[in-house]
Amino acid sequence: MDRNYTIDTLRTLCACCIVLIHASNSYLEKGLQNNRYDFFYFFDSCCRVSVPIFVLISGRFLLGRIEPIGIALKKRFTKILIPIAFWSVLYLVYQSLGNYYTKGDFNLPALAIKLIKGKPFDHLWFLYMILGLYFIAPFLNYSLPHLSRKGLFQLAFFFTALGAFLHLYDSMMGNSVFFALSSVRFLGFFLYGYLLKDSKSVPIPLLVGMFLLCNVIIAGITYFAEVRLSALYFYNRLSPFIIISALCVYKIFCQIEIKPNWLSRIAYLTFGINLIHAGVLDVLNFTLRKKGILIFDNPLLGIPGRFGFAIIASLGISYCFYKTPFLRRLI
Repeated sequence: MDRNYTIDTLRTLCACCIVLIHASNSYLEKGLQNNRYDFFYFFDSCCRVSVPIFVLISGRFLLGRIEPIGIALKKRFTKILIPIAFWSVLYLVYQSLGNYYTKGDFNLPALAIKLIKGKPFDHLWFLYMILGLYFIAPFLNYSLPHLSRKGLFQLAFFFTALGAFLHLYDSMMGNSVFFALSSVRFLGFFLYGYLLKDSKSVPIPLLVGMFLLCNVIIAGITYFAEVRLSALYFYNRLSPFIIISALCVYKIFCQIEIKPNWLSRIAYLTFGINLIHAGVLDVLNFTLRKKGILIFDNPLLGIPGRFGFAIIASLGISYCFYKTPFLRRLI
């Protein structure tokens, strides 16, 4: 299959956005808690589309395939289960050693609860969510020929609205969601990824305008909601404006053509970057605290500094994994 350099470029951009979010989270929260609003929050809100877009891309390539369900399940599960097992164990061991070093206690019950919830480390929830979509995909592919395109769009809208409603409900009630159910919440994105790739064209200026408007609203409402209500709901991947923004960005990249570039050339390492960067940032933050280095407390230095370090380190580690035959299957 020929490489789609446009989607490869989008994949790399989204990986960078995820790293940027995690590199800047602490600054964002401190700024909002101190009633300080920076223009940076607008850019942060723009990055929040990254995870939904990864789901859209997965739906683009996994749905519409004609293959027996058994073979499809075996192929997908073989690909995802090994990384899930390895990185879950690695991050749990890392946390247990960290707890012992800082508190003198392994705190195994807390780690076990994280594993049961599908969050052995905060960012790994995505692996467990995508595992559910991999399981659903072959059955959807079996059903697609029997459904009209209009019916599929209605189904995608239903699951997207359901995901947004369930997230709002759980946010209000403080519920903790079992990881297997998170896949249902993202099923709408999964279907839209398949449907929008060759749907009717939408004027790109309109899509860009909607994206910018949504993120201005997100940034403004988030500031108000955090200061007044101590809530960051609108920054969540399943809030209404993030959903619209993600669909707009994805549709733009479905309608344009990008030639090979340095972003597309490293797209094969984005899965590794997503897996590794959180550990890199955690080690960096711990080291800065341990050494009493305060220069990065300034967001103008800290955000680009943490982001640059995490990207370069994660990219380098991912490349080493990829070039080592027995480690390649882990990323």
